[in-house]
Amino acid sequence: MIKPALSSCAAALLICAALLAPRQAGAESPAPGGSSGGTLNGYTWMDSDNANKLSFLLGVECGLAMEMALGQEQAKVTGAPAALSPFQRGWTAAFDNTPRQAIVDRLDAFYTAHPSQKDRHVFDVLWKEMLVPALPARS
Repeated sequence: MIKPALSSCAAALLICAALLAPRQAGAESPAPGGSSGGTLNGYTWMDSDNANKLSFLLGVECGLAMEMALGQEQAKVTGAPAALSPFQRGWTAAFDNTPRQAIVDRLDAFYTAHPSQKDRHVFDVLWKEMLVPALPARS
């Protein structure tokens, strides 16, 4: 049961990577400091269509599901409870029951409000601007 699910998640991640890959050689270059060599930064994000953005987030969610499934399988072997990674905890805290379109809208709003930060990777923005602030403070 887990192997087909993991294969589907891996396939979704590869498809998402292909959808957001840089355009063919010879395409017009972005502004200085913009996207280069397949970096998923704000320039690439804002230049992508909405379907690709949604597909990227689906890929992230599949990766998280894969990580969780592997953790649960390891927990069966070790007998220890499965621990969520900091990224999983942050994602759950920030986006639990949030539609993907709302996450796309938040990323779009960030890059629109901070045009000088379009060189930041999408995962950097997700982590530092959305996930970490949503994590409960540790005492």
